[in-house]
Amino acid sequence: DAHVRALQQRAKVDALLDAEDSLFLFHLFTFHPNFRAKLTAPVVGFKYGEHAMFPGTRCFFVVFADGTDEGISIKKCLDPHWPKRGKKRERDAGGAQTAGGSSKPAENDGEDAPPPQKKQRDF
Repeated sequence: DAHVRALQQRAKVDALLDAEDSLFLFHLFTFHPNFRAKLTAPVVGFKYGEHAMFPGTRCFFVVFADGTDEGISIKKCLDPHWPKRGKKRERDAGGAQTAGGSSKPAENDGEDAPPPQKKQRDF
């Protein structure tokens, strides 16, 4: 995820990426659920730019030998293997959390007792 974000930041808009970045994206693209269907011609490279159907958004494109290109979703490539990537954990059924980050009240609220010490292990 961090590598893809760094690639997005350093990529020049609508310019073909270098060989190393293209190889990385091609390998990532093989995990796309529609990989075979999207390969309509020989691949010559990848680029990063604005998507015509979604103005104001940018994505990676696979560029084909016939001059056409096809947008690819990196999220769709990663989700089958890392489904919980970037999602928050589910909350307990008990309800909202308090400001302290715990949904349970403190047992010794108001006391300033230090936490119990762990027993030291002998080696």
